[in-house]
Parts: sequence; C-alpha cells; structure tokens
Amino acid sequence: MKDALLITSGLRTLIPAPGAYETYVHQLSVLLPPKRRKIYTPRQWVPWLPGAGVRRGCPDCLESSPAVLLFWQLPVMASCPVHGRRLETYEGHPADYLLWTTPAQDQRALPEPLSLMDRRTWQAITTGSVDLPRYPVHAGIWFRLLRTLLDELTTAQGRHGRQLDDVRRVWEHCGHPFRAGLYSWQPFETLHWTAQQQPSRWN
Repeated sequence: MKDALLITSGLRTLIPAPGAYETYVHQLSVLLPPKRRKIYTPRQWVPWLPGAGVRRGCPDCLESSPAVLLFWQLPVMASCPVHGRRLETYEGHPADYLLWTTPAQDQRALPEPLSLMDRRTWQAITTGSVDLPRYPVHAGIWFRLLRTLLDELTTAQGRHGRQLDDVRRVWEHCGHPFRAGLYSWQPFETLHWTAQQQPSRWN
C-alpha cells in the first residue's frame, strides 16, 4: 500500500510535511487562478490516502478471481479499466464470502467521459505517463492535476470570483449540488466514498 501510494502521489515519503497540501495541490491550476484558492493546511495529510477504509472492486474481476487490486481501494479511479465497469463496494473477503452493497440491478452505467479518465489514470499507474491529446504528461503531474481540480471544485464560493458560474455549471452538469453539498471544507481524502464519487460522475 505504501509503495503504491508513493508511486501514485509522486511523493517520496508518507510522513506529513509542513506545507505539503499547498505544494502538492496549489502549485498547478485548472479552473481557478492560484490567488483565488484558500491555502488550507490539513493536518496529517497525504494525497490520495483515504481517511477511512472502503472495500471496492470490479464485479467482473472478482467473479473470476478473488484477487483484489490495491488501486481499487484508493480514491483515484471509479471504474475498472479492463471491464469498463464501475467499482462497487462490498462486504466480506472475496476468497471466502462476498456481498455487494449495491444490488446488481441498481448498479449504474458508466459514462464514457468517466471511463476515459479512468483509462488515462490506469495508464499513469501502469506506464508512468498519460497520453493526452496534445502531448504526454508524467504520471506525477497527472495525479497532481486531478487533485488540483478536486480542490478547485470544492473551494468556498466566495473564492471563485468570475469563475463561479463556470464551476456551478460543472456541478449542475454532474447533477449534484454545488461543492457536493459540503457546508465546510474538508480534504477530499477524508470524505465518505459516496461524496468522493460525486465529482467523478460526469456524463
């Protein structure tokens, strides 16, 4: 888990360092100018390390093998890049007992934009770079851009300035309330899995 997290995050240590959030999340920009974002300083923060454990997996993968992929447990992907299925939560241990918390008839279809994002993330994990339309980028940059975008989408309303309408349209297009309904800011990693999924449900 630790080695894979270091590869994913682009960090060299799991020991929280002063200013780590600002360095990792705020040095790049996607939607908002850097000066518009509040500099948060969450304590004991490491990128992509979830605050609470969750068991997620691909129903097709686990039907053929009890092996659980490490990256299913990190909030960096929402789907299986092999079968193109949304990752679902389960209870038990696949080798002995497995109960999906979402019945098969309630499992939602996977939008193509989300599938594309997850395929790119999987490429970053497995090859160390991502082929974007204009040029490839290093996996470390890809994961930092994703984390920057998540931060910008949950920044307090008063910090958005003239970009507020653009950010609102993103949330409306996703079919979710602005800032995923958060009343107070929290690092993405500490949110419950259902809240973590909201920015990824783009269609």
